[in-house]
Formats: sequence, C-alpha cells, structure tokens
Amino acid sequence: MMTILNYLFKDNPKRKLLAFALVFVMIAAAIGLYVVNSISKINRAYQLTAEVQKALNLVNKADLDKKEFLQAALSGGGASTAVLTKNQFDTTLLQVKNIITNQVMSSILSSSQEVAVQQILTDVAKYKAMFHRIINLNTVKENPSTGLTNQMNVALQAVEFSDLPVNMVPVVFLKRCQADFEEKRDLRFFQSFQEESALFLSDVESFNVTTSAASLSKETLLKNMRGYVSTFEKIVGIEKEIGLSDKDGLKGKLAATFQALDANMNHLNKIIEARSLSIAESVRYSIVFLFLFIVVAIVLILRYFIRQVYNPLIEIQRSADQIAHGDLNINLEKIRKNNLLKEIVGTFGKMVNKLEITLHQIEEIARLNLSNEIELSSEKDMIGKSLANVQKQLYKFTEDERLAKLEDEKRSWATEGLAMFSNYLRGNGDLKGISQSIISNLVKYLKANQGGLYIVNIDEEGTKYIELMACYAYDRLKHINKRIEVGEGLVGQCYFEGESIYMNDVPESYVKISSGLGDANPRCILIVPAKINDKIEAILEIALFIELEAYQISFVEKLAENIASTIWSIQVNEKTKRLLQESQFQTEDMKSKEEEMQQNIEEMASIQEELNRKEKYYQARIEELEMGLHVKLN
Repeated sequence: MMTILNYLFKDNPKRKLLAFALVFVMIAAAIGLYVVNSISKINRAYQLTAEVQKALNLVNKADLDKKEFLQAALSGGGASTAVLTKNQFDTTLLQVKNIITNQVMSSILSSSQEVAVQQILTDVAKYKAMFHRIINLNTVKENPSTGLTNQMNVALQAVEFSDLPVNMVPVVFLKRCQADFEEKRDLRFFQSFQEESALFLSDVESFNVTTSAASLSKETLLKNMRGYVSTFEKIVGIEKEIGLSDKDGLKGKLAATFQALDANMNHLNKIIEARSLSIAESVRYSIVFLFLFIVVAIVLILRYFIRQVYNPLIEIQRSADQIAHGDLNINLEKIRKNNLLKEIVGTFGKMVNKLEITLHQIEEIARLNLSNEIELSSEKDMIGKSLANVQKQLYKFTEDERLAKLEDEKRSWATEGLAMFSNYLRGNGDLKGISQSIISNLVKYLKANQGGLYIVNIDEEGTKYIELMACYAYDRLKHINKRIEVGEGLVGQCYFEGESIYMNDVPESYVKISSGLGDANPRCILIVPAKINDKIEAILEIALFIELEAYQISFVEKLAENIASTIWSIQVNEKTKRLLQESQFQTEDMKSKEEEMQQNIEEMASIQEELNRKEKYYQARIEELEMGLHVKLN
C-alpha cells in the first residue's frame, strides 16, 4: 500500500499525508461502528438481564399475593378477596410468561437453556392451576350466600334455638371444638367434635316425646344437627385438601412448586447475567485491542511519513518508537522550531495526549470507576462518544443493580419481620404477655427507643377508652396515665381518625427518651391503629431518634393488621370461656334452688298433715261438747 501511495503521490507530501489521513479516518470509522455495535450488544444483554430480573420479582410478587390470600382465608376473609387476588395472581403470572416467551426465548439459547425455559413455563402453569384450585375450594367454603360456612352457621343457629327441652351443653362443647379446629388446624378437635356430636344425636333420638309438636321439634332438631355435623365434616375435608399446615395438602405442593420455579428462575438469571458479563468483557478486550491497533497504525504511518518527507522528522520517528513500546513520555522540543513541521508536531502532540487520556479512561472503565466525566475533543470524537456511551451504560447497569438489590433487601426485611412476628402472635399466653412480647420485639426490630401498645376497652358505664397494655423503655411519667379517652392526645386522635400518624417534628413535652447520658426528645413518632374489619382493636406507638422510611411504616401497618386479628381472637376466646363459666355457674345455682324448693315442699306437706290432724281433733271435740249440751238441755 505504501509503494502504491509513493508512486501516485511522488514528490507531493501533502497529498500523501491526505491519503494517509483518509485511510486513518476509514479505520476510525470502522472502529466507531464496531464500538457502537458492541454497545448495542451490551444494551440488549443488559435489557434481557433486567427482563429476567423483572420476571423473578413478578414471581415473588405472585407468591406474596398467594400468602396474603391464604392469610385472609385463615381469618375468614378469603371469599371477599378471592376474585381480586385471582385476577392479580393471573395478571402477574401472565407477565412472567410473556417475558419468558417474548424476551428470553427470542434470544439465542443453548439446548439446555431452552429446556430450563420450558420447565419454567411448565412450573408457572402448574403453580397457577394449584392456586386456582385453592381459591375454588375456599369459595365453596366461604361464599357468603351458598358457602359451607354459611350453611353450617344457619344449621347451628337452628339447633341453638330449638324449643325441645334437651340438654344443650354439648352444643357449646361442639362450638368450642369447631373454633379450636379453625384456629389451630388440629384434627384432634375434629375427632372430639365427631364423638360429642354422635353422643348428642343419640341423646336426642332417645328423648321421649308425648305430643305431636314435640315430635316435630325433635325431628327438626335431628335434621338441623345432622346438617351442622355433615357441613362441618365437608369443611374439614376441604381444609385437609388445602392443607392444615404449610407443608401438607395443596399448600405444601404449592410451596414446593414455587421453590422449584424460584430456583429455575434464579438459575436462568445467573446464566443471563454471566452471558451479559461475558459480552461486556469481550467488548472491553476488543476496545483495548482496537486501541492498540490504532496506536500501531499511527506509528507505522508516522514512521513512513517521517522517512519519506523530511529528515528532521527522525525525532518524530523516535517519539513514535517510544509510543510503540508503550512509553508516551516523548520530547518534541527539537523539531517544534521547524515552521514547516510546527502544525504537524502540534497535532501529533495532541494525538499523544488524546491517547493518554483515552487509555486512562479505558483503564478507569475497566476498574468500573465511572464517576469521571469523559470530555470529548470535538463533536466528531467518535471514540470519546463510544467510551462515554460505554461508561453511561455500565453506570446505568450498576446503578440499576444497586437499586434492585436495595429493594430486595427492603422486601426481605419486611417478609422476615412478618414471619418472625407471626411466631410471637401464635404464641400461648394471656393478652398482656403477648402484647409485651410484641411491643418489645417490634422496638428492637425497628431499632427504635420506646414503644407502647394500647388496647381499646369499654368501662362499666359503656364508655370506650384506650388502655396502655404493654410498653418498652418508657419512663415513669409515661406510665402514670394508662387510660386515654377517645380523641385525647395523639393516641386518642389516631383512634378517632382511624389513620396512621407519623411525625418528625415531635413536641418537647410529648415524651423523653432516657439513658445514662441524660434525656432527649425523640426525632419522630409513629402511631398506627390495629384494625380488623374496619374496627380498631389496638394502637401501636413508636418513638425513635431516627426517621422511618416508607417501607418500614408499611411494614408496621401490615403487622398491625395481624396484631388486631390476634387480639380479637384472644378476646373472643376469653369471652367464650367467661360465658361458659357463667353458664356452668347458673346451672349449679338452678340445681341448688331446685333442691331447696323440694325441701320446702316436703316441709309444707308435713305442716298440712299436722293441720289436718288438729282439725279432726277439734271437730271431734266440738261434736262431744254438742252432745253434752244436748243431754243437759233434755
């Protein structure tokens, strides 16, 4: 090529230089196109990685929807949320399927990767089918109009209001067994229910009736009782099919399917990420290779131009030789005085500086140091633009990865917290003990300083008030006022409005946080109502030196719903226990009064017998006196 240029542009160094420049521009354009194409490949790879990560997040979201539905079903609210949850669940899985089908399968995959993708689609379909089955079973059980629960309650009510004079105490025991099974999911309570119901039916069948009305009441009671028993048995069958715990039934299979789906999705995500990193690494090496190629080309061009045009350009040749050996510290002062070479030398110096800057920028990008801004030499600086685009895309990828990791940590924190507190809420003990365990562990989990749990009570006059049931790290002044009226203070206002209160500007007189170093005012206060079915059962109050983030507040509000459900269950159980004790006391009292009445009847019978005896004695005496008087008169 150099021989051809020498022949065409003999004795014309300017044209020869222009020819060399043209060749260099063509090479630079080819390099720029390659870099742009490489960046496009990186973009597509990172986009595919983002889509797979999005699909993985959607799978986790679908699992959260499933857990929320199962939680609602345990508390009796599954029927009202079944349709909404099913639609959300199906929409989420459809998005996962579309991403896998349209994004992942459209890319170049190996045979093993295609098998993994097909397995993911199979797991998605299986996961969806099993969840639909659980929703359908729950609808059969919880439907407001035709559900088995409604039928069971109707039959039970008819049994309780029967006018047949039989002992109804077993019915109370059956209700207790039913409630214990629904709360604890233990088949032993169901067995006790079957045994007691059989005895009760036997007692009713053996009950003697003397009138047709009593016979009709007896048949109606037997019919309603058999309906109550059979409906509860069907409900138990549905609960067994769904799963009495998270490890058996459909729930266990659903969890296993989710674990397999999650593992396959994570495996696919790792494959795609490794592929993206491989492409980025290949592009980085290619850019370094092209840079070295440019350096070598420039050195060769300069060497030829120096040898063929001016002898003084031997200094430039030596400088280029230094560059060829990787040494960019060259000295061109000897030839800068030549007016003919002044512009060429200046341009060469700029090129060397640009190479140094570009090499430094490539090294910084290779070390993932993306904070330095890449300055373009001109609007046509394609290499600078390419490096800037590479830096921008790498920064975007690392930033997206950091944000995604941060969001995963927040979701994991909330999920682990709810799981941990579910163990505390399921613990045995009275209301005060459970309340103290909840508030102390919540303060520690939030890294707060103080906390209190208030219970909504009703006094003897029927007035609602708020009572401090448990607290953690409050000073003595805070302990004095354990009763708060509705609307009084922030806690009373929270109950009145039914909404959470978050303050980061706490009044000085509200509360003090004490330590060995002194007292200080908290930085923020969070007050959250614990509601179930729009009824406030309790109120949480947290004081902190640090401000809470939105996901932490949302976690406390979600936990408050579970706390409200637990408090409501404890209060219902205590009320049921109290009513049973009162019923037993009334029965014993009636038995005592019956024995006293029988004793009074026996005493009255004895008195009546004595009166009859005296009446006969006085009657005989009167007759005797009458006869004596009659004799005297005659």
